[in-house]
Amino acid sequence: MKFLVRASTAALSCLFLLVPAALGKSVYVCKNMDTMGIQEAETYANQAVPGQIYESDPESKNGVVRGAYHFSRSNADNEPGYYLVQVVGDKLETQIWKFIQGKWITCPLVKV
Repeated sequence: MKFLVRASTAALSCLFLLVPAALGKSVYVCKNMDTMGIQEAETYANQAVPGQIYESDPESKNGVVRGAYHFSRSNADNEPGYYLVQVVGDKLETQIWKFIQGKWITCPLVKV
């Protein structure tokens, strides 16, 4: 009986993981499955200014960085992190980076 309960729980967990995929939701995914929704990223991007672009920031491959905003936040597991949002190019594309072990790691936009 315990096996059936565990099996059905596992099946439901997998099903719930597939629901957002069917909806086509996109999120920024940093290392260790640290995610940030588009709306949250845009809130930070709205605070990006040229005065926060530093020489130590990563270079964008998609054009000239027009503004930057450095911030700290805790992820879903309540782990603190240091992040950078860059507003890039003529279309003002948003790029998210996370500072991990002394270097900037990009957080790509992924459909989940």
